Amino acid sequence: MPAQVGQVTSAKSSTVTNTTEHAFLDMEMPMLDPADVAEVLEYGLKGIALSRYSGLWVAMKCVAETMDATMSLVVDPARYATVDPPIIAPDGLHIRLKDFPLAIEARLRGSKLPAALAFARANGINRIVADAPRARFGIAVRGKAYNTMRQALADAGISDDMLREQGVRIWKLGMPWPFDIAAARDFAQGLAEVLVIEDRRAHVEPLLRDALYELPDRPHVSGKRDPDGAALLSELTELDAGQILRALHARLPEGLRTARMLARIAELDALAQSAQPPVHLRPPHF
Repeated sequence: MPAQVGQVTSAKSSTVTNTTEHAFLDMEMPMLDPADVAEVLEYGLKGIALSRYSGLWVAMKCVAETMDATMSLVVDPARYATVDPPIIAPDGLHIRLKDFPLAIEARLRGSKLPAALAFARANGINRIVADAPRARFGIAVRGKAYNTMRQALADAGISDDMLREQGVRIWKLGMPWPFDIAAARDFAQGLAEVLVIEDRRAHVEPLLRDALYELPDRPHVSGKRDPDGAALLSELTELDAGQILRALHARLPEGLRTARMLARIAELDALAQSAQPPVHLRPPHF
């Protein structure tokens, strides 16, 4: 059963903000995090297939940027086709008569969530989208922050070829929960540092740090803060290209800190300084 779950990230239509990633984690419910309208369609269909395969409710994170938008798409049936991995539970995954609470919970953690991870691997929901032969710097990114990051790289004049030359690997997570520990360790192999880019509260960042903790040769993990504890990416707002650009400038290898990147940051700083507060304020009961 798929569940499309709205997020109120900036309180535009509410008196409070909220995001639901941590609620999905607490409910032990797989979460799909589309980057754009095309992935809303793709993950919607794959979410239905995942739910049928695993017997789980499957959530899809819905934000204004992906839901209040339109896009022209070339619908390739191959993109939406799914593969069901072999069932790993000897007695099946689905509900049955005379089911008891502890048995349900044991099946959820022992079989259903591992089945969701197997489905995600078989269908490329989490994948490496840029790699280098001897990569030393990694970026883990999820949801709409992926396209925002791509915009930041474009603003800096950084191409995929430049990323490859400078040893940068990018891991795009379409299903950040349940977290794929094995895939995380494969992604981090050989890296000296990983920058996690995600909107608002850290979700992937602590999961990645936990997954890598036991490794003898593990990278530093940056995200909301850098390895020294200094603030890096906002945990209060959705990230824009300017915020991500500044974080990339702080953490990327020296060879990618281009003059164009510095010029764009200076331009953004000048715009921020020139912004004027509104002349007429209209408080409640004005």
